[in-house]
Amino acid sequence: MTHTTSTVTALEFSDSLIRMIRFTKKRKQMIPSEYVEIPIPRGEIHEGGIVNRKHITTVLSDLQKKYAIKHAFIVVPVETAAITASTIDTTIGVSTMSAAKKLLEQEGLLDQEQSIIARRVVAHTKHGRYLQVATAKKTLIEGFLSCCLDAHITPVSIEPVLQATLATIKEDDSLRPSMLVVIAEYRTTIAMVVNGQVVDTHIIEEGRQNLIAKQKKDIYTVSLSTAIQKYAIEWGNNKKQKGLFGSLQHIFLSGEGASLPEYADFLSATLRIPVSEINPWSKWFSFEDVIPILSRENSLRYIAVIGAALGRKEINLLPQHYVLRLRRKKITHTLKLLLLSFFLGAIAGGVVTAVLFFVDLLSYVTPVAAQLEHWIIHFPI
Repeated sequence: MTHTTSTVTALEFSDSLIRMIRFTKKRKQMIPSEYVEIPIPRGEIHEGGIVNRKHITTVLSDLQKKYAIKHAFIVVPVETAAITASTIDTTIGVSTMSAAKKLLEQEGLLDQEQSIIARRVVAHTKHGRYLQVATAKKTLIEGFLSCCLDAHITPVSIEPVLQATLATIKEDDSLRPSMLVVIAEYRTTIAMVVNGQVVDTHIIEEGRQNLIAKQKKDIYTVSLSTAIQKYAIEWGNNKKQKGLFGSLQHIFLSGEGASLPEYADFLSATLRIPVSEINPWSKWFSFEDVIPILSRENSLRYIAVIGAALGRKEINLLPQHYVLRLRRKKITHTLKLLLLSFFLGAIAGGVVTAVLFFVDLLSYVTPVAAQLEHWIIHFPI
């Protein structure tokens, strides 16, 4: 981990809570120092957007005052941004933005007037460049942005929750074709992953609470495992995807429901694919050096904000005009520091010059004064 600041803060928004984590630099390593979850009424964040801006701003203002948050990495709900990926033509002169818009148009996700588009080339294959694209409505992103700014918190990135979650998986593991299953309180998000990037997403209206209800009856839910199996089979039947990247090799569990007893074993036995919970600490920490303050169960809840705080921001949905404003602000701040340093240096130089002059003056005056005193004392009357 390489961070130039002494603290790093990340905020995650969901339809039921706002989650925060802060890392503090100790002995050249970022250590988790503070974390909190603030429940919010259902409906205040709905379908990926903020509905009650006044209350969300109040919650953020309270967090800002309590923890003195200045800058934060922001994680937005899965509905806020659509993520897709595909191989694009390598023809010279075809820009990645043009290819991204074409891909979104093919997927029925393009709204050029009202969308923010972020893209990156994930891999170079013999078939072309594999491009990942994320898009979100400007109104949704600007809702999160304005609430943060009104609370005096400056967002430095806005990242989809699935990408932030993937940042916690070790590169060797995330490069294999795999499935990410995020089990929240009331629903589950299933994402297909290639080369460490989300390529397809599905939402199932069944979450941790449903699993707990089934667990009390000594059986686990069948419908969720059936949905997971359905998408695994679809991947296997997709000759284009399988031909490019191979068959599904692993399933990663995350979210509040991932730590339910024996659920990973249940899924693995049902689907006949290796299943494991994500350990967000293994990528960045050695437990011989530091023991994180979060418990194992809590760390599964905080995976997205951990990834947002410590991972690389490969997909950033901040509006371009805001990014430019941030850059201008940073340049202005740097210039102010340079001018202040120059001014203080000039003052310090003037003070030093005056002191040296006074010392020189004293060194000249003192012998003369001593001689005058001697003459006065010994003057014959």
